[in-house]
Amino acid sequence: MGRDHSRGMRVKWQQGEVGAGSLSKSFGKTPDTYIGKYAAQPTQNFDEIYWRMDVMAQAGWIGGGPAKLSRALCLANSNWAQGMMAHLWSGGTKDEYLGMDPASGIGTDGVLKSTKYNDFNNLRWLGFKAGNIDMFSTRNAGRWFCVVGHVKLNTPGQKNGVFEFWINDTLQASATTLDWHSTWNSNPANMHINAVFFENYWNAGSPVQQERYFDNLVISTQSIPCKCDVTAIENISIVKKLLFYPNPSNTF
Repeated sequence: MGRDHSRGMRVKWQQGEVGAGSLSKSFGKTPDTYIGKYAAQPTQNFDEIYWRMDVMAQAGWIGGGPAKLSRALCLANSNWAQGMMAHLWSGGTKDEYLGMDPASGIGTDGVLKSTKYNDFNNLRWLGFKAGNIDMFSTRNAGRWFCVVGHVKLNTPGQKNGVFEFWINDTLQASATTLDWHSTWNSNPANMHINAVFFENYWNAGSPVQQERYFDNLVISTQSIPCKCDVTAIENISIVKKLLFYPNPSNTF
């Protein structure tokens, strides 16, 4: 079920099912021991990351995009309040396209306003942008797509934050003047980017029983080309030379 006949993650929706499972990875400094139990590099702050996932819907897929695909985020406290969320989810015509929808739980005054996970009443939405590849259409079912996201926090007090994404190495959308956290990260005790969620949450529920597949889930501080040594099966021999942080990290 993985790409190039490898192993991957199988996701199966029953008819009407909303949530079909997810995989969440924490890294860097986190606000409590539960969130940080398996965090990679737990003493570091991360202001900029890339993340990659390969996605394929089964042949005959219907219904467009199943809403939530992935997000990079800052978990700001032990109540899972979010400082920022770099959402990648479906949108556009018939929800057949992938889009980015950045949001911040930090006010323009630099104060955390969000009080819990998905505290929609206290978020600032920074502008949805859709891509131009209909990766969720029925005609593209049965094909693998490589999705790469990139997020960079703003310098405290400046509007220079970044969010952009690619499909198959083709830039889909970009924003480079975002005010993710205002001045919040002027305080060294406050959290930075510390998690990526790979998701399968379909708000309206799947119209039929159907499945899709994930492979090559990568989180990095450097750009990740879709054709890269880490994910190419012919280069599997280099894995021993790389530093990996699986989830949980003590099972590798």
